[in-house]
Amino acid sequence: MNENLKQYGLSAAAILRYLKRFDEIGGENHGMIVIKDGKKVFERYCYPYTSDMPHTMFSVTKCLVSTAVGFAIDEKRLRLDDKILPYFKDYPHKESKEWDEMTVEKLLLMRSNKKFSFLQDMTDDHTAIFMRNPFRRKKDFFYSNNDAHVLAHLVEKVTGERLVDYLTPRLFEPLGIEKPFWETNALGVCVGGSGAYLTCDDLSKIALCYLDGGKYGGKQVIPAFWAEAVAKKQTSPSKNWAADGFSYYFWLEKNGSYRLEGLFGQFGVIIPEKKTVIAVIGAHVSDALIAKTINDYLVKDIFLNEDGQKELEAYLEERDKRLLPRVAERNIQKEVVSSGKVYKRKGCVVEIAKAMTRFSNGLIPNSISSSFAKRPKDSIDDLSFTFTDDRARITWREENEFVSFDCGIAGKPFITDVTLQGNVYHVWSWGYWKKNDFHVVVRPLNTVAEKEFIFCFGNKKLSMKTKCNPDFRDFVVANSIASGVFPDLPVVTPVLVGLLKTGLIVTALPVRYELKGVSTRN
Repeated sequence: MNENLKQYGLSAAAILRYLKRFDEIGGENHGMIVIKDGKKVFERYCYPYTSDMPHTMFSVTKCLVSTAVGFAIDEKRLRLDDKILPYFKDYPHKESKEWDEMTVEKLLLMRSNKKFSFLQDMTDDHTAIFMRNPFRRKKDFFYSNNDAHVLAHLVEKVTGERLVDYLTPRLFEPLGIEKPFWETNALGVCVGGSGAYLTCDDLSKIALCYLDGGKYGGKQVIPAFWAEAVAKKQTSPSKNWAADGFSYYFWLEKNGSYRLEGLFGQFGVIIPEKKTVIAVIGAHVSDALIAKTINDYLVKDIFLNEDGQKELEAYLEERDKRLLPRVAERNIQKEVVSSGKVYKRKGCVVEIAKAMTRFSNGLIPNSISSSFAKRPKDSIDDLSFTFTDDRARITWREENEFVSFDCGIAGKPFITDVTLQGNVYHVWSWGYWKKNDFHVVVRPLNTVAEKEFIFCFGNKKLSMKTKCNPDFRDFVVANSIASGVFPDLPVVTPVLVGLLKTGLIVTALPVRYELKGVSTRN
C-alpha cells in the first residue's frame, strides 16, 4: 500500500482499530481490499496468505447461486413464482399442501419451511435430502443450506449446464475472474450452500459489480433488475442472525450497507452511499461477531477524517511476523528411530468421534470440512515420517487417498500442494520438538483454518492429539441453535449446548497408533 488513504476520504486509523479489535475477539484477518469510487485504494494480506490464493467461500457461494437465478430469470428460463415440486416430482417426497407455496422466491428468502441440519452428510444428493425432509411446524425465516442446494440444482436443470459453466461467460469472464474450482455432490451437481473458491480480489469485483447496478467497466454484466432487487430488504431474518434484512441470500443493514457473507469470515460489504466496497477474508467461528465488528469499526468509522497511516503500516509489518516459525532444538534420536516407520491406527476413539459427528479427523479441520461436498470418510491411518536436514515429510492415508506434505523443521515453513477429493490444497507447514513430542503446525491456505498435530513417540507406539482453529466444538455450539438442532429456550438451551460441548470432547482425545512396519512411500 503506497498511497495515503486520507486523500480518498478514508481512515487508516479506522482500519487499524478494526484489525486490532479482530485480534481481541480471537479472529485472524487474512486479507482486505477497499475500493472507493471504482479505485482499489487498499489491499493487504497477512503472511502467508497471498493475493492469488483462492479461498473457500462458504455461503458467499449462495450469492453466486442467487446471481445465477437472476441470469436465468433474465433469460426467461425461470420465474420467481415458479413452483419447485414440478421440477423434482420424481424424488420421493410426502404429499403436502405446502408444496403449493414453495417457489423459487421462497427458497431465495430461506422460507421453504423444510427442516435442515448443518451436520447432514454433504456428500449425498442434496435435493433428495430436501425432498424427503419434513416440513417445519414454525413457518418463518429458517437459514438452510438445502434451500440453496436445490436452487443450484434447479438452475442446472433449466440451463443444461453445470452452474460454474453457466456463470463463467456471464459473470466470471466479464469480471476478469478465472473459472473457479467449485465442489460438486455425489451427482456432480455444483453445491449451492458452499463450495466455490475465489480470491479476495474476485470477491471484491463481484461486490463492485453489484455496487454499480450490475455494471463492470461500464458494461452491464449482472441484470440491472437483479442488482436492484438484492439491495432491497425482502424479508427479516430471525433474531439469531446479525442483520436487519435479508434479500435473495444477501444481508442488509440499517446503515445502508449490504453484503455477501460466508462462514468464518468472507465478507463483501457494499456501501452504496459512499460508493465503497470492502472485501475481507479471515477466520472466526462467529459470523455475527464478525458482522458486528465490521459495522462498528469499518462501515461506521472508515469515512472519518483521520490519518493513522504510519501506525497502520507498523501494525501490518508486526502482524506478518506472528506466524513465522521458530527454531527449536531437534530430537535427533527420535527422528532416527521413527524415520521410515509406518504406524497403524488402533483403538475406538476415532470411531466414537465419527459416530457422534459424522466427520473424520483429517488434514482439514472438521469445522471446515463439515461444509465440504466431498471429503474422506475415513481418518488418518498408515502414518509415517521421514526426517532430513531441514524438513519432515509426513504421509498418511485418508480413506483411499494418501496425503503427503513437507513440514519445515529448521525455522522455515514449506508449502506442499496436496490433492484431496479433487481439489488441490496449498498446505503451509512447519514443526518443532518439545522433548518426545513433535508438534506440526498446518495451514491449508485455501481454507481459513490452522491445525496443530502433536505426535508423542513411545516405544513402538505413537499417539496423536490435535488442536484446531476454528475449533469444532465452538463451531457446533455456535450453529446448534441457528440451524434448529436445539430450540432457542432461555433455560433449556444453555443446558443442552453445555452437554453437547462436553460430549464432543471426544473429538479432542488422543488417537493411538502402533508400529506396523517400514514405509515404501517416502
